[in-house]
Amino acid sequence: MLDLDLDHPLAPWLLGDAALADAYNTAYERVYPGVLTELRIPATALTGRKAWEQWLYG
Repeated sequence: MLDLDLDHPLAPWLLGDAALADAYNTAYERVYPGVLTELRIPATALTGRKAWEQWLYG
C-alpha cells in the first residue's frame, strides 16, 4: 500500500501512467539509488511496468 504523507507530497509520476512511472523510477534510481525503497516502495515494484501496476493497484 502506498504510504501518503501530506507533509511530503509524492513526485507526480508515481501516480501516473505505469509506463511513464517505470521510466522515471528507473532514472530516479540511477541518480538516487535506494531512495524509492526508503519511501517504502518495494524493490520488486521497480522491476517493470507490470510490477509497478501490480504493487500500485494491488
